[in-house]
Amino acid sequence: MGELKAIKLRNQVKEIKIKLIVNNIGRYAKVVCLIQMRISTEPKISDLMILKRNILT
Repeated sequence: MGELKAIKLRNQVKEIKIKLIVNNIGRYAKVVCLIQMRISTEPKISDLMILKRNILT
């Protein structure tokens, strides 16, 4: 009887660990996606240089 409880407990611990890993991967993916989106909306340095050159001439 005690072995059965121990097996159930080990399985629950494994399940929680797997859920935690999946959750962390999902959170990491969201952060990476947001960073990529933010970087893609920033103007490129070369574009800024061209604008500055056009304004000065």
